Amino acid sequence: MKKLLFVLLLSLMVTQLANAISWDSLDEKTQSALLPFKHNWQSIDEQKQQRLVNRAEQYHQLSIEERQQLKQRFLRWQSLSPEKKVQLEKRYKQFQSLPPEEQAKLRKRFNWFRSLPPEQRKRMRERWRELSPDEKNRLRQKMRHANKEDRARIRRQLMRREMLR
Repeated sequence: MKKLLFVLLLSLMVTQLANAISWDSLDEKTQSALLPFKHNWQSIDEQKQQRLVNRAEQYHQLSIEERQQLKQRFLRWQSLSPEKKVQLEKRYKQFQSLPPEEQAKLRKRFNWFRSLPPEQRKRMRERWRELSPDEKNRLRQKMRHANKEDRARIRRQLMRREMLR
């Protein structure tokens, strides 16, 4: 029984390796885009290799500015701790599980926040960190059910409290 299990496992591994994309089969442009993965390319499963190749092909269609932004994001990702990466991956999966209209709302709010001047974003983040877990939950509930004008009013109140401290 153990031998049979071993043989099955070995055959699965061989099949996986046979289906994998070899680094040398990639064209020069694709290899250039995937260079950070070269050292462990053979250990990446076939599906992930294919996704990476597809993304590399999309990468070549980006403008120079978009490529720079993507490189910066990749470098920022690489600098994160393994714990932070796991946390972000979990949040991304939670986001993906939301209905499309909820995702659209969150994207809109995120883009609004990003459009703020850096100093204002910094102050808002600092104020958020100062809130207790109960205050954060109450604020989330208020914001979730508020219209655009009410959200703006709530934000102003929140920032005034910070300035009075």
